[in-house]
Amino acid sequence: MPIRSKDSRIESDKDFVFSKKFNNSMKLLIKNYPNGVPDKVICKVLQISLDDFKKLYNNAISKLRDSVK
Repeated sequence: MPIRSKDSRIESDKDFVFSKKFNNSMKLLIKNYPNGVPDKVICKVLQISLDDFKKLYNNAISKLRDSVK
């Protein structure tokens, strides 16, 4: 199976996710998961690996912690 390149709209459009099911809309995706979107789904719609997701998550948490010190 060929490797698909990441859709550039993920980086440029705040509401875009790679998912026909959710009409490529992050707002619709979030609406369908009122208790939080599972990590696996986030990775799929943002076209990133679970390892990359964990790194991004940990960096975001670290920055939040630093901002409240």
